[in-house]
Amino acid sequence: GSIIGCSSSATVKGTRYVGGVAGEKQGTMIACYATGDVTLEIDSQRDLSGGGVVGFNIGSRVLACYATGNVTSTGSSTGNVHIGGLLGDSYTEVTACYWKNNQEQGIGRNHHKTAPEATKVDGTVVTWKNAVDAMNTALKNAGSEWRYEFNGTLDL
Repeated sequence: GSIIGCSSSATVKGTRYVGGVAGEKQGTMIACYATGDVTLEIDSQRDLSGGGVVGFNIGSRVLACYATGNVTSTGSSTGNVHIGGLLGDSYTEVTACYWKNNQEQGIGRNHHKTAPEATKVDGTVVTWKNAVDAMNTALKNAGSEWRYEFNGTLDL
């Protein structure tokens, strides 16, 4: 299945796969964003993933998505813990995605054969205007009619 044009401003907390829009995604995600904070509550020996948009990303691509809420964790684990500003773990193509939060990496662990197009908005070199233009170009190139409108603020 596909998730298109979805957004969330919720504060999200969880213990396995945690994301601002989806904990685990197996289909295509297009033009989705999350503005709420995400907290991965680390517990025991499990493998865990947390991201601003998706915690555990498998299946098909992620296109023109962004996150602005902080992504944090509590506790410790002897398993693998992957945390990213956009995606915790990613096994798929990531195109024209952006984040601006407390994380330096957009993707906690990239398992896909190609480098992801995930860029941090720093406000100087990469602005939200740049990000919106790039996301809209990617959406147009993918044949999507969905577009972001930039109104000068982060509330797109």
